[in-house]
Amino acid sequence: MNKRQQLKHSAAALTSRRFLVGGLCATMMSFALPMAVEAAGGGNLTDLQEVNQSKKVTGTVVDGAGEPLIGVSVQVKGTQIGAITDFDGKFSIDAPANATLVVSYVGFKTQEVKVGNQSVLAIRLEDDNQLLDEVVVIGYGTMKKRDLTGSITSVKAEDIVRSPASNAMEALQGQVPGLDITRNSGSATSGVTINIRGQRSLSDVEDEFQNNIANQPLFIVDGMQGVNFADIAPSDIESIEVLKDASSTAIYGSQGANGVIIITTKKGKAGKPRVSYNGYIGVNGWPQYPDMLMGEDYMNVRRESYRTAGQWSSTADDASIFTPNEWEAIQNGDWTNWVDEVFHNGIVQNHQVTASGGTDRTTALLSAGFYQEQGSFEGDNMRKYNLRLNVEHKLSDIFKIGANSQITHYNQNERADNVLWRAATNAPLGKAYDENGNVNLYPLGQSGQVNPLADEAENAAKHHVLQTNILANGYLEVTPIEGLNFRSSVGINYTFYRNQDFEAANSIDRAGAYATSRSEVNSWEKSFVNWDNVINYNKTFGDHTIGATALTSYTQSILTGVTAAGEGQLLDSFLYHNLGANTQSTYEIGSQYKKHTTFSYAIRANYSYKGRYMITVSNRWDGDSRLAEGNKWKAFPSVALAWRASDEKFLRDVEWLSNLKVRLSWGMTGNSGISEYGTMSGMTPYSNSAFQNAGYTYYMFNEYMGNPNVGWEISKTWDLGFDLGFLDNRISATIDLYKTNTSDLLLPRDLPPSLGATNNTSFKMYQNIGATMNKGIEVSINTVNFDTKDFGWNTAITFAANHEEITDLIDGTDIMPSTNPETESLLIGRPLHSFYNYVNQGIWQESEREEAATYFKDANKTQPFEPGDFKLKDLNGDNIIDPTNDRTYIGSTSPKWTAGFNNNFRYKNFDLNVYLIARWGQYIDYQMGGAYDPQGRSNFPAHFNYWTPENPSNDFPRPNQTEYYNYIGYQTTQYVDGSYWKIKTISLGYTVPESFASKLGISRLRFYLTANNVFSKARNHLIQDYDAERGGEATAPLQRQFIFGINLDF
Repeated sequence: MNKRQQLKHSAAALTSRRFLVGGLCATMMSFALPMAVEAAGGGNLTDLQEVNQSKKVTGTVVDGAGEPLIGVSVQVKGTQIGAITDFDGKFSIDAPANATLVVSYVGFKTQEVKVGNQSVLAIRLEDDNQLLDEVVVIGYGTMKKRDLTGSITSVKAEDIVRSPASNAMEALQGQVPGLDITRNSGSATSGVTINIRGQRSLSDVEDEFQNNIANQPLFIVDGMQGVNFADIAPSDIESIEVLKDASSTAIYGSQGANGVIIITTKKGKAGKPRVSYNGYIGVNGWPQYPDMLMGEDYMNVRRESYRTAGQWSSTADDASIFTPNEWEAIQNGDWTNWVDEVFHNGIVQNHQVTASGGTDRTTALLSAGFYQEQGSFEGDNMRKYNLRLNVEHKLSDIFKIGANSQITHYNQNERADNVLWRAATNAPLGKAYDENGNVNLYPLGQSGQVNPLADEAENAAKHHVLQTNILANGYLEVTPIEGLNFRSSVGINYTFYRNQDFEAANSIDRAGAYATSRSEVNSWEKSFVNWDNVINYNKTFGDHTIGATALTSYTQSILTGVTAAGEGQLLDSFLYHNLGANTQSTYEIGSQYKKHTTFSYAIRANYSYKGRYMITVSNRWDGDSRLAEGNKWKAFPSVALAWRASDEKFLRDVEWLSNLKVRLSWGMTGNSGISEYGTMSGMTPYSNSAFQNAGYTYYMFNEYMGNPNVGWEISKTWDLGFDLGFLDNRISATIDLYKTNTSDLLLPRDLPPSLGATNNTSFKMYQNIGATMNKGIEVSINTVNFDTKDFGWNTAITFAANHEEITDLIDGTDIMPSTNPETESLLIGRPLHSFYNYVNQGIWQESEREEAATYFKDANKTQPFEPGDFKLKDLNGDNIIDPTNDRTYIGSTSPKWTAGFNNNFRYKNFDLNVYLIARWGQYIDYQMGGAYDPQGRSNFPAHFNYWTPENPSNDFPRPNQTEYYNYIGYQTTQYVDGSYWKIKTISLGYTVPESFASKLGISRLRFYLTANNVFSKARNHLIQDYDAERGGEATAPLQRQFIFGINLDF
């Protein structure tokens, strides 16, 4: 078989080097191929008239090596007339004599060929190295993608805005392998949790919002630290780079221990002014949340519990097992679905207007936006206003100055955390409102439960947050000679925060528990200063390219705050506005001051020979004020090698291989993640006491005792990576294998109770104790399945599998706390956040009565198990089920793997995006599983299948007259496998033809419909009608979102 025959044979099998490997998405070929055929031969009446005046033109399209190209698009410029090359690279088209043919193909530069008098054309396309020449932002500089030696993933603007979200990081979910992003809740004010390549630190350090940040990546916005990424409108972002391996992050030293995310915003460009509007409006609502028991289903649980106790035999006994108020409600048919009562659909809208332009010397971009979201409940909402200005001015050929500034204001209202939990678990009886339309505080009498709608009464509760973030970054750039650049940048970020809370005596949190109201105001302000000085030098000498970077970096953070509170507000209508009207003896006044400073200097050098062999080395020296004297400074080196094997002679003739680069890197990073004064002991004054009507101040030791020996937590990472391209880069892939060993963990260790306590809490001390290990694989695959003038289809697949474990602890033994061992145990050989529990094997059945009786609930063997009890695994074989010997590791909050599957389709002016994600192998604290009430008093999900003699279920034990926590193994229905997959986004858009839009003075106009959080499916059958991305919380579930949007450019 000769070469041409081999090519034909391969093409017929859909495995040609010039044809897409259709097997990746074979199930979609059936409808894609007809579209492609129509794209090749479709046309309108005008086109047909032109054909009647045309001549037939034939030709062949080949690559640089003379090989025919299959599937090349050949179009008559300015018309819909087109053709596609066949297996031999040949085409035939009817074209006017004066026509120009536009010849395009993925991986090659587009050519325009004039027909003239020719009837036979020979066209040779040149390789397009745009993908490899793409510039990627790295730490303190930029670099061509082909020259990268580290593991960096770049996400461009069009991928960021494809899934509308309040912040850009939420839109990145599933797009970057190894970047694990989950939304914290369905509340309008919710943020996201972000981890890169798992978790490695056990520190409990928190930010000013009480979020644990021990494993949070560093964010850099336009080269500066300290910026809240949620402030930036997604449409203002040019690109996001995720730096994952140590060679990429080591230039940031201790601050890059958990990875680095670099956000680059859009800048103005020289030329005529450009104005754009990006906006959408839609509805949040219809969350996946389980239905609760109602009517007879609710009553049956109570009946069964009394039947087990021998106190119920028929419905004639019903009146005796319900309270008088419950029975009256049942008789009157007063059933209330409290979940439906508290849930509300809300409006979500976003409007962003951007104007940009400039001259050869001065460019500017101005952006203004408004975002509003209403959450699941009445009084749960957020409004965000942002204004951004980026300006750059070229003073001369040597000097350039610029500034990036932004102001963002948040106005938020929140509901009490437990409103939905109350709604889900309250007895579904009673009336929500009285005859006057007012909230009925106790639907079943004062001895019953509080109405979940309590806070919706006038002046019952208000939780209000105001926050303003001001950013001002300025820089001076000096380029004295070609290749040498100096940049000095100063950034100042200022945050004003005010949290105002009022809860009346009849609020959901205080009714029945407190006799008076409570008002509280917590106000603080924080300044963050970042000053960087960076010198970069890059020069090419023939086949040799060198680069060098030297820098210094200084940061300072200062937070000051004050808190005031009191109880017994004179008038509820005062809310939190008149704290002096509270009862004086209840006054609480406090203040805080925190200061944190770092200073660093670093060097980096890189060398490339012919773009084929590359090496990068760096070292950074960090100093941190949080650590003790003698331990404040540490050096963090890194080295990385890369080899572009596809440029070697022995691979140049491998036609199907477009790119092969091998990367190997090692680096060390650190973590100083403790509180600002974690190495020092301190005392706090309190003035909320009095003696004989005279107030006095007393002092208490702080929770953390000082440790002058605390030093850096150290992480050392190896990374082996492969960058691959096939079939002229129609298929591209990146594979990374990595391993990180973290030692000298900054562990907050509980001290013995004999040393005393503060506020009934044992003292703690930070110590460098223990070690962890992370290893895994990341895969990213991108395919161009079809690419013609009228039809296009590309696919992006991401996959990441991470294994993390604790490798050492104090004295080489597990740490088992006396409280909450199920969730707070530290187990050697297991992930950092593990679940420690019994192994649930179902429910003992009637047929197993004799076997069940051989196992006991107590050490004296007086309480045997019975049918209807949990069937738990006896790990030590002594036939006694006890917490000391029969609990073990069952799972972790860290998933075994995550994946994203993204398909983008284009047909003429329509575009369609379908986006799926999966998070597999994780366990969650499924609060609904702990809601089961065997007494039948509190409510729980209707799908929970409990055991009775007539219903041999294996899910929940038999109802009985006892609390659920008295069942041995009750926790096993709460800590469960939370693996899930979900349809994250479906978006359909239409772009108005340019010929029509231009008549309106518009350069681009696109309309789109998008659905977010469309559907989620969990693996565990106990988790139904619930989006497991929420992590098991029963409060504020994730909502579905349906929006209509417009992209408009002038």
